[in-house]
Amino acid sequence: MIVHLFNSSSVCGPERLVLPALARAGTRCVIVNLLEDRILRLRESDPLHDFAQALNLEYHAVPVRKRWDRQAINQLHQLLHKLSPDLLHAHAIKASFYLLGTRRKSEIHGIPIVSTHHGIHGLPDWKVRLYEFLYRRFVLRRFDRALAVSSADYAFLLKGGLDPRRLRLHLNGIDGQWVGPERRLEAAQQARARWLPKSLDGYRPFLFGVVARLSPEKDHDRLLRVLSCLNQLPCNRDWKCLIFGSGALEHALHQRAAQLGLGGRVLWMGYRNHIAAELPGLDLLLSFSKAEGLPINLIEAGWAGTPVMATVVGGVKDLIPDESYGAGVLPDEPPAETARRMRDALSDKGQAALNAQGKRFQERVAEEFTQDRWSRRLSEIYAELGVMFKETNPRMAETPRASTS
Repeated sequence: MIVHLFNSSSVCGPERLVLPALARAGTRCVIVNLLEDRILRLRESDPLHDFAQALNLEYHAVPVRKRWDRQAINQLHQLLHKLSPDLLHAHAIKASFYLLGTRRKSEIHGIPIVSTHHGIHGLPDWKVRLYEFLYRRFVLRRFDRALAVSSADYAFLLKGGLDPRRLRLHLNGIDGQWVGPERRLEAAQQARARWLPKSLDGYRPFLFGVVARLSPEKDHDRLLRVLSCLNQLPCNRDWKCLIFGSGALEHALHQRAAQLGLGGRVLWMGYRNHIAAELPGLDLLLSFSKAEGLPINLIEAGWAGTPVMATVVGGVKDLIPDESYGAGVLPDEPPAETARRMRDALSDKGQAALNAQGKRFQERVAEEFTQDRWSRRLSEIYAELGVMFKETNPRMAETPRASTS
């Protein structure tokens, strides 16, 4: 039996990546969540519990009342002692800290431990950045295996002095709904019917889209500056940008969009639980993040055949190795230049080029970034530690949908 340990207040990229794959495995997997009792909404609902339950995964929550909660560590120790797992796998910073604190207890000292570094860069809070530094430099060294979700993170951790004998590359991979060229128009119409008011029936603007939580590292401010530049350029086709997601910056971003005169161009869509299935409705998915691991929303766009334009950071380079698969944006590219490239996409010639990119990107994702490849690689890593992780069970029911937003 294998325990996966999270510190999750929502169902985002890591959870949507890991849980569906575990649900389809032949090995018993248990989800344990360090549930932040300080977050008031989590006292009434636990999104990760609901997601795990929908997947028929065993789930346990350990309440955490402060950043370093010794009572929670003791509760976690007691739970792990009761479960008696063959391997413990922590995800990201806090879960890894707590697992190390628990491992000091003699009963679980000999159990192999694994930590996945989920591409944690660009964090806005200096305290969290400090914890991330300590995690990289000191905590990961004490795990039997440290997993990097992108080639960039692998090189980053290796350069930081992590023992290559412990470090493994484990690229993200998920299964999505393949939408072929023959179905994209129908799928796009269905999505747009859900997004746009009925009064706009027959109206077909070019739709840019962003799917990300409204937090600093996703750099929505840069997005709005680019859109402001685009709004000042003459265009042959009308356009709008749909922003999916919620977060701490929501009010400030709404104000910023109004200041830039984007009230009629930007539609704030909020959190949508089924956005992965609706991505065919977008003409171009945008990602201007300052930092990424290997973004799940871009993989989902690939399955949908939706073209992407993304800042070339982190695992984006794994997904889009050259311009034939998608449009890469350098981190220091001026907003006006990005806007000109987006304006080019509005023409018939630009639309044809996007469609070709979307098709090639879809083929790449379906071959290289699947849930099956992710599971097989994890099985290989666990086998190095003497633990079996059985092949994926294709008879498992379809996984419930969730969103990064």
